[in-house]
Amino acid sequence: MIYRLDEAFDKKGLSKAERSQLVDLIIYLAEPILAEREDEPLADLVDKYQAEMEQTHAEQTYADQNQITLDSDETEQWYLKTLLAEMTGTDLADYENNHSPEELMRLIQEHLAASDAAVEAQMEARRAAQAARQSKRKKTAKQMEKEARLQAEAQAVKQSIREVYRKLASALHPDREPDPIERARKTDLMQRANQAYEHNNLYQLLEMQIQLARVDQSALGQLSDERLQRFIITLKAELKSLTSEVQQAAFNFHHTYGIDPAERLTPTTALRFLAREVLAAKRQALSLEQDLAGLRDVKAVKSWLRAMQGLLNPW
Repeated sequence: MIYRLDEAFDKKGLSKAERSQLVDLIIYLAEPILAEREDEPLADLVDKYQAEMEQTHAEQTYADQNQITLDSDETEQWYLKTLLAEMTGTDLADYENNHSPEELMRLIQEHLAASDAAVEAQMEARRAAQAARQSKRKKTAKQMEKEARLQAEAQAVKQSIREVYRKLASALHPDREPDPIERARKTDLMQRANQAYEHNNLYQLLEMQIQLARVDQSALGQLSDERLQRFIITLKAELKSLTSEVQQAAFNFHHTYGIDPAERLTPTTALRFLAREVLAAKRQALSLEQDLAGLRDVKAVKSWLRAMQGLLNPW
């Protein structure tokens, strides 16, 4: 599409405005591609049209500047004096005609700088006052109790994971295994245990313990209430984290494919939505091929540009 637009740019019969629109479209379509991957020919093409756009802009600016002229220095002075009087709350008579436009601009800039400084000082004072209030605000007994409980739970989670990991590491250490085959198996298991430990995954560590027959039903029955409670807290935290991940994945899928958030996702419904997206993409590709075929003709290019007018200028 981009290279076909490049070919269309040199066709005779296009107006200056239409060529400008082609430049906008070429850059608009190329920039997302270059943001994802390197493409030297495409980058060169964009550079070419960036220069074209800058040249057009410079010519338009020059034309605008020549078109907009002030009748006299008095008109410019009157405008600046009016602006300054409104900003400072003073009277026009306070500014004599001997103030040049440059002097009036300097006064305006000084007033703006002073206003900015005053606003910044006021905001800084508010931030300082807020910080002081927050530092003085005492935590309630309930808040302190909640924080202590959360800290204790976090410590229990770390301790539970560390205990299980140490037992696994002791059983799986490959350097202590004389059999090469068994050593390779333990090396692989040790890597899995390391990954589970790094991700604080108690469930996976316990699962590995059971698989290695390091934990049986009688051993589980002999766990102290304290250790069992720590395991429960840790596994609940992991369940909460996994539930959050599943919900986020479902939200992303709904958002990506424009599905009603209330729609319950199942493998069947997900595949149905994906099939719908594939069909829409195929139809879009077919429409694009038809558009590309039509861009060989100047009249078709003009018609296509009119249809695309809303893409870059939706309002």
